[in-house]
Amino acid sequence: MSGFLYFFTGPKVKNAPDFKRLKELQLDHLVGVAVSQAGWAGNEVMLGPGVICAIADSELSDGGCEPRVGYYPDTQEWRKGGDGWWIGWEKDNPSGAVDLARLELRWGHKVQMGNGEVFVVPPERYLPDRLELNENDECDRVPLDEFVGIRKLTVKLRADFYTQIGKLARKEEEKEEKEKVNLIPPMTEGEQLKTGNFFLGLNYRIGRVEANVLELWNDQSLREALEAVLDWPTEVKMIKEMMKDKDKKKSLKADADISAVEGGGVS
Repeated sequence: MSGFLYFFTGPKVKNAPDFKRLKELQLDHLVGVAVSQAGWAGNEVMLGPGVICAIADSELSDGGCEPRVGYYPDTQEWRKGGDGWWIGWEKDNPSGAVDLARLELRWGHKVQMGNGEVFVVPPERYLPDRLELNENDECDRVPLDEFVGIRKLTVKLRADFYTQIGKLARKEEEKEEKEKVNLIPPMTEGEQLKTGNFFLGLNYRIGRVEANVLELWNDQSLREALEAVLDWPTEVKMIKEMMKDKDKKKSLKADADISAVEGGGVS
């Protein structure tokens, strides 16, 4: 496998785009990474001059592979990513999780995506905040600027998710109906995918276009990724441990009562 290639078009484009330009192109997930690049004059498919870039080998995690940088139509596939850029990949060596992983992965839950590969999705609760002391000598947690928008979405996600959990609990005795309850929160599908892409992008150099090219999303992978964002697997584990501990205490109490009866402690 190998990473993606990016072709940035324009008669004056001589180098990889800077921070500002990447933001304009909605390629925020590429901000701050080093790139390898090769000048290129265009062809019949992608008209005009420009420059082809790829994530530099120094930015790849262990096992990641840098693609052959340049235009080789016999071995590559290209797709327009948006105004001013194209995305490419090697036909026989498509991009995988290891090629797109950032050098340091945030802790998260493993999710098998639509293409069969496993990606690590970090929970929202571990996003960093800025701590401020207010006038009452209390600590206020203030989202960092880059997380303000996604925080609003995850608030909605959490509220909708637990609404669905409540409906599920009320239908517990109705087994057939229970199996039909969909745990994906009733956000719009666009909001769901935007949330999934954002949190994938924290651990991988992935945005909307890359996720579409890799065919990462289906109903199951999206549901599991959103559950990971809410750290639901951890909550389920804690609930099971609490129930197990409660059952153990009940069992110990029952054993004690039986021992008391057998020992004549109760008349």
